[in-house]
Amino acid sequence: MLNKKSLYLIGMPGCGKSTLGRRYAEYSGYAFADTDEIIIKEQGMTIEQIYEQVHEDGFRVHEHELIKRYVDTKETVICTGGGLPCFLGNIDIMNKQGKYSNY
Repeated sequence: MLNKKSLYLIGMPGCGKSTLGRRYAEYSGYAFADTDEIIIKEQGMTIEQIYEQVHEDGFRVHEHELIKRYVDTKETVICTGGGLPCFLGNIDIMNKQGKYSNY
C-alpha cells in the first residue's frame, strides 16, 4: 500500500485516470477525488463553459486552489485534470504530500 499517503494519477486527457482511480480506491479502501468533477460541481458549469467564461488561466487558478486544499489529505486517490501538474507549481504541491503515478 501507499503508507497512508494520497496517490495522484496524472496523464493525458482521456487516458483512463478516473476509471483506474475509482477501481484502485475501491480496492484499497481509499477515498476518491477527481479534480475536474469537483470543479464542475463547485462552479456549476462544464469545463467548456468555465474556459469560455474565465479562459484557461482562470481554469488553472481553480485547479490550483483545489489542489492546495488536498495538501494534508491522506488515503485518497486524486485524479487530476490532464494539465493540472503542468501549471502554477501544482506538481510541487503534489510531491510534498503524496505519491503520483503517470498513467
